[in-house]
Amino acid sequence: MSIVPSNSINHRWLAVWEDLRARLEESGIVARLLGSAAIAFLCRERGISATAEFTPRDIDLIVQRRGAKGLAESVISMGGKEIPEVSMCSGGTRECYVLRNERLDVFMDPFTMCRAITIGKRMYYHEQTLSPGDIFLTKMQEISIQEQGLQHIIWLLRAYPIGHPVGRYAEVLSQACGDDWGLFEIILANCRRLLYYTQTQSQSSDADKLAKQIEEMILTLSNCRKSLRWRARSIFGHAFPWYNCVEEFKYPSNSREFR
Repeated sequence: MSIVPSNSINHRWLAVWEDLRARLEESGIVARLLGSAAIAFLCRERGISATAEFTPRDIDLIVQRRGAKGLAESVISMGGKEIPEVSMCSGGTRECYVLRNERLDVFMDPFTMCRAITIGKRMYYHEQTLSPGDIFLTKMQEISIQEQGLQHIIWLLRAYPIGHPVGRYAEVLSQACGDDWGLFEIILANCRRLLYYTQTQSQSSDADKLAKQIEEMILTLSNCRKSLRWRARSIFGHAFPWYNCVEEFKYPSNSREFR
């Protein structure tokens, strides 16, 4: 799956996001895109083009917890419906809605999947999405990241390479991974997977350039300042679980009942 030129991308999900964002701004609620929707948005923003159609499966958002109620009210007022089972299964860390036949997955800050990641003030780094650094972080925290996820990260690095001032990769990774040994272990392992994938599976002409970026990322992680909390947890290594087991919610095959 890849990103298409900005003039041919499916705009339906984007129109839903823009209408919702306008409604949230009126209410003073801060929400940002993350996941594949954020990567598609940034590639479109940067004029990155490819050959195959890419439409995000759903619209992933993150919102400050104090704004969750207002976001829910905004979605309902626009004709959307909640899938309450998602909130119950996630312990309230995530909510799901259907709005104009587009699924909205709403994560609360802290973003909680395989690890809990506090975004906090970094929510304001980028106007409509999380910063590229935080998109990278929240995507790469998957303990069993799939090939599609690696491909998405490659498109993110093409849109905002390591070292781009807007990316904030070093700042975000050092801040988050330097205080959380478990997150550090996951991100480091996935960076190595990404490097291997780029070197062995990618047929793109920029594979060498991408590999150098990933090597720089691995070096940043290895050299970042580690907190006392990080050092204390590292003593026990893999003897204790270092990630949360996340079971993906099974959406009903007949989704019309929610639409």
